[in-house]
Amino acid sequence: MKGPINNGYPNELWSTYRVSEIIRKEFGVTYHQDYVGTLLHQLGFSYQKPKRRALERNESSVKTWKTETWPDIKKSRE
Repeated sequence: MKGPINNGYPNELWSTYRVSEIIRKEFGVTYHQDYVGTLLHQLGFSYQKPKRRALERNESSVKTWKTETWPDIKKSRE
């Protein structure tokens, strides 16, 4: 199956509404978006929300903070 962008949506996120629209277009069957969620759950799919991350995020700074700064802060609290 093509992703959401290839199906005309502005981002790579699937929603039950979007899936119900694809089902309607591809198979001519209409399901309510809540029922699509139930169907997807029965098929083993689960709701997943992407993690929010700052666009300015500097991975090396984050790693340094986690491995050096945070342990120092943690030690000073003990």
